[in-house]
Amino acid sequence: PCLYLLNGTAVKNLEDWTLVDADPVHLAKFYEENNADALMIYDMSDSDESHERALDMIKDICEALDIPVYGAGNVKRMEDIKKLLYAGCNKAALNYSKEGNIEITEEVSKKFGADKIIACVSSNEEVEINKELIKEYCSLVLMVKPLKVHETANICPVPILVSVPELTLDKMIQVLQIENIYGISGEAVTKNAA
Repeated sequence: PCLYLLNGTAVKNLEDWTLVDADPVHLAKFYEENNADALMIYDMSDSDESHERALDMIKDICEALDIPVYGAGNVKRMEDIKKLLYAGCNKAALNYSKEGNIEITEEVSKKFGADKIIACVSSNEEVEINKELIKEYCSLVLMVKPLKVHETANICPVPILVSVPELTLDKMIQVLQIENIYGISGEAVTKNAA
């Protein structure tokens, strides 16, 4: 499941800021208790001050859970990856739709290890163009717009976590049967967990 942090609360998703839970730690524990294998947290803060508060909340969530936590959002420099990992995240995501995130991939990977870095992509082109960088410096690709899952799975040099909207169980099983698919995240999982 995904947890979208905004102003100390959990909201529905990146576009819909409807309150899901005023206590994100409680929601994270709910997901863990309902068999989540891992938790994806998106920091949606819009200022340095709110980003620091979000990192404190992420730390509280990581301390409360026994499952892996992956952190994403608000990454502009190596220091942001460091803060997510030091808060307790097992992995941190670089948004490959931002050139600056692509540019720091090698640096953060060498500093923290490729096993700690996720490349977040929204197209096959982002994978194709950055294939060697991803292969050497990332352990996972988070595919946020899964329009061509089969094609991406064929070209991606590391396992893929697919973030999907609402899907039937049959469709989720089909996606999970594709070779190189590590797992499913996104609204399909979050909604079914809640």
